[in-house]
Amino acid sequence: MLFDEHDLRLARSQPRNHFAEWVSAIHFFQTLNLRSLVEKYAFDKHEAKAEKMQRILDEPSRARLANICRRHRCQPPDLLLYDDADALVAFAEVKGPNDRMRPKQSNMITAVKRAFAVPVLTVRVRFVAG
Repeated sequence: MLFDEHDLRLARSQPRNHFAEWVSAIHFFQTLNLRSLVEKYAFDKHEAKAEKMQRILDEPSRARLANICRRHRCQPPDLLLYDDADALVAFAEVKGPNDRMRPKQSNMITAVKRAFAVPVLTVRVRFVAG
């Protein structure tokens, strides 16, 4: 329910790269009942995500997000968070243990906050030995 076949293919082909995003999506669902479009949701070649994007963001909003990303030369935030009514609630940029926020990402996040008037959360995932 939270992930589609494209997400599963990514997890299998790049098993070390997507854990932080996935655990964050699960966290938002379990704690706030928010669903997520996880990574690469702005690319039309992923049909299921493109269809969901069309329900969440109208065409001018999708174009605005694409323009922001193009201007800042980076992908949109890792997660697009939405509610049961397919309404945009927030975005989240997820950083794993060895990842860091780049200046162009920070600038993009500021532009997304301004353009969409929703929070853009930064999630830091850390591994804890236990």
